Amino acid sequence: MAASCRLIGDAYTLSGAGGGPVEQGGIAVGAFTLVPQIEINVGIDNNVFAQPASAAPVTSLYSTVTPSFDLRSEWLNHSLHVLASGTLGWYGNADAELSELRHHR
Repeated sequence: MAASCRLIGDAYTLSGAGGGPVEQGGIAVGAFTLVPQIEINVGIDNNVFAQPASAAPVTSLYSTVTPSFDLRSEWLNHSLHVLASGTLGWYGNADAELSELRHHR
């Protein structure tokens, strides 16, 4: 179960199961068009550590934030397209356990 919100330029979508198409306008930056985006997802994971049911799986809310940008040239003869993004994520109830696992590796 998850919900997401995506902001693209000055348009956004809000959905319960993945976003739909969004018209991209963009911001003029010289001879380029910049389309910044941020996607925020919230959901629930009923088995954070992928354990068998006999091991009492940990359930937790989770959140992810994905900022990105799309930069396209508006040149007549050539083109340049740069797309970059990254995702940050965390669990509500399992952060202590995840932190402890990271320190014991």
